[in-house]
Amino acid sequence: MTEPRTRVAGPEPGVDLGDQSGVTPSVAAAPAGQAGLVLALQRQVGNAAVSRMIAARRVLARFDPPVATALSPEEEAQKLIDDHQTLGLLLDEEGLAKALADLLPQKEAVAKAVFTKLASHNKDDVALELAKACAGKLKDLSKWLKLEMVLHLAYGVVADDEEEQIAALWKSFGPPAIGTGPPEELAAVADQHADLWRKSLKESDELVAYIAPVVSDFKRDVIDVAQGYLKTNRKIVTQEAERYGIDLTGKGRDRVAQSGYLDDMMGVARNVARSSSSGTRSATW
Repeated sequence: MTEPRTRVAGPEPGVDLGDQSGVTPSVAAAPAGQAGLVLALQRQVGNAAVSRMIAARRVLARFDPPVATALSPEEEAQKLIDDHQTLGLLLDEEGLAKALADLLPQKEAVAKAVFTKLASHNKDDVALELAKACAGKLKDLSKWLKLEMVLHLAYGVVADDEEEQIAALWKSFGPPAIGTGPPEELAAVADQHADLWRKSLKESDELVAYIAPVVSDFKRDVIDVAQGYLKTNRKIVTQEAERYGIDLTGKGRDRVAQSGYLDDMMGVARNVARSSSSGTRSATW
């Protein structure tokens, strides 16, 4: 009597059996498909060995690569500094500034952390190089970051490059104007940070030249206003003198002084004499 044969399933669509060059002939000749391969391996190496192989494949299939976590601004700042430092001592200020400029203006928190972490003797050099690297986008930077750079430039060693960048940073707030304007414009920012503004004017001739037209206009306006007051005061004085019969124009002879005028003048003279003799000074403006 002929024993019934067990029919092994054929190959399943999309199944990759892999490289079978190292498989023994009995296994390689096994019917295609996962079931056939497992049966052949069981006959060749035993159930326990096949179970271990399948378990290992399942573990590999479930392996997920680690997901990179985003760095905090402080961590990113420290990485930038470390990447541009040799032996923990020598800092490539220009390289660091250019790398930092590539992150701006979106990552100003990183810039703030960099200036916080930098050694004092590096801050002015990094500020100088950063201002240069951001030349085309200074207007896009925050007020805080621009003033931070001005601070380190103005209170460091100021040479021609520093003077130029101090002026460029202030100019980025807008044209000069007298009085106060919107909070982010030059007049308002200079007024809010008066000490830094005066220090910048002292250190940067280019900044002085930038505001020179406004200063000139201001002087002219002051003179015009003063002349207006003088004309008004002269008219008042002339009218008051006429009350006492005094002609200040020189066009006519003095009229007779009104009653009481000489008494008033003598009283004033006595007060002046009394003050002089006591050594006191008048507080009248």
